[in-house]
Amino acid sequence: MREPFDPHKKLFSLGCTPCLHRKPDGTPYIYLRYWRRVVPGERRKCEYIAEMWRRLLILQLDVRKGQQPRSVRALLAHGTIEVRQGRYVRPAGAPRPEREQVC
Repeated sequence: MREPFDPHKKLFSLGCTPCLHRKPDGTPYIYLRYWRRVVPGERRKCEYIAEMWRRLLILQLDVRKGQQPRSVRALLAHGTIEVRQGRYVRPAGAPRPEREQVC
């Protein structure tokens, strides 16, 4: 079986650390920190991944301060998300993520 796509792991492999921040009204957004020199093409790729997988990244990064982000495999194992017709979806009655800030 193929390993499920993990946007956090992919961003990290491109030299980028995604962080979860909240606006004053409580709306979450993803902030990308680059820890090495990244060529413009890779930077655009990181921004594209962060935008396309924004909701999944928010689920992965919504942990208590000091904890590691959740992997997609962990989210699948805990029943927070499931794969239906090749897409990640939240099942009815899935546990809600915590409301903490990371980074």
